Amino acid sequence: MQNNVQRKGCRSSDHDILVLAQTIYGEARGELNYMEGGLAALIAVGNVVVNRLSKTQSVESVCKQPLQFSCWNSTDPNLLEIKNATVARPPEFVTCLWVAEGVLRMNWPDLTNGATHYYSHHMKTPPYWAPKMKIQAKIGHHIFLKEKEH
Repeated sequence: MQNNVQRKGCRSSDHDILVLAQTIYGEARGELNYMEGGLAALIAVGNVVVNRLSKTQSVESVCKQPLQFSCWNSTDPNLLEIKNATVARPPEFVTCLWVAEGVLRMNWPDLTNGATHYYSHHMKTPPYWAPKMKIQAKIGHHIFLKEKEH
């Protein structure tokens, strides 16, 4: 990884790449097991994080904003998984690091068409905020959305 990747006017350090990889791992690692998800689903989660960035935010501040990415919630079982993930184990985490760096370096396209939110289509009911948004893409087991334009 290289220091200070430039993206949307924000500098992303190696630490931010790590946090994005942890977020991708915590939110979408299971997608690697499905043909309809796969690598594209991991890229799409990274795209959402980048689409939320403003010029004053870091990747870390977006990912760790309370109640935004469930894998960072203190009660989520994925929190322990992402904190224990390293380049040595598990192998899926190495893929997530590669995807995170690629998303931040703009090596991957925005597969979500500008989405800033997503949720699993396995949810019994969509989140309360979903009806106010427009579906941009369906990738793997996730539905990607952004605010409707008025």
